[in-house]
Amino acid sequence: RRRGGATSVNLPVTSLVRPSRVRPLSPEGVTAIATQADGQPKTLFTQQFGSVGEDRVGGIAVKGDQIVVAGVESGSAVVRSFSVTPTTVTTDKVTSGGVLTTTITTRTGGVVTDTQSTNFTTGGADNSTSTVFTTGAALAAGAVRNLGTLAGGDISGVAFNGADVIVAGTTGSGALDGGTVTSAYTSGKDAFVAKMTSALTADAADRITYFGGDGDDSATAVTVAGGK
Repeated sequence: RRRGGATSVNLPVTSLVRPSRVRPLSPEGVTAIATQADGQPKTLFTQQFGSVGEDRVGGIAVKGDQIVVAGVESGSAVVRSFSVTPTTVTTDKVTSGGVLTTTITTRTGGVVTDTQSTNFTTGGADNSTSTVFTTGAALAAGAVRNLGTLAGGDISGVAFNGADVIVAGTTGSGALDGGTVTSAYTSGKDAFVAKMTSALTADAADRITYFGGDGDDSATAVTVAGGK
């Protein structure tokens, strides 16, 4: 069973999104965990998905409110997109002129849904603090891109590169549906890198590159830095 994680600095709090295996339901999924006000972890959601065959998650990437999961489903390379709508609670405490004002603001998907304020005379020094915690989140399934059979290969990772998604893996087939081929498949098992838009829809700018020699080759991970 593969495990991996991704941290999104764009979500209201640092949230861990990781692969999960839940049986006897659909065998693969993602689970998101956030830290509560008391410092304890809280599960925000678990999303299960997959085919009737053998499935496994090969990588997860998070950007803003989008989660992209790449894996193998019944032998094919499949990329799935999900959108997250978090509910956050912000607590602002401001002491001014000896009066402490506490304001609690609830937002869902960035939209304010509730605000409550209280005042207390404390006589304390002027000060202000602000904390934000995620109390819940809803996950919605989005686009799905099937690149075709890997012929015994695997998915080793997925990453965002600006508005694009990069998927890396190993395949025994040179017929993956990844767009324009920039370097052809050779023989045996080759490593590959596919570039597609984050919408996961077919686009003229899609590219796929195979690389390797006469024997079996594989990709073990993918990392994007500085647009490369």
